[in-house]
Amino acid sequence: LLDPGMNMFPLEDAATAIVTQANNSNVHTVLVDGVFRKRDHKLLQDNLAAGKDKHAASRSRITTDFRALPPP
Repeated sequence: LLDPGMNMFPLEDAATAIVTQANNSNVHTVLVDGVFRKRDHKLLQDNLAAGKDKHAASRSRITTDFRALPPP
């Protein structure tokens, strides 16, 4: 972590802190398949609205599928 921020304090175990405490503000840069998706804390997606719509549709499908499962 370059700048852990207050949400990561105290930083005794970096791996655990990242998994349990980190959020999107702690992410400086993201590369996917060699392409920058986030740089200098800014998303670089061309069409963020389409991404949000795709995410909402996926969430809806997963929720519907989960509710259709028989009880344990």
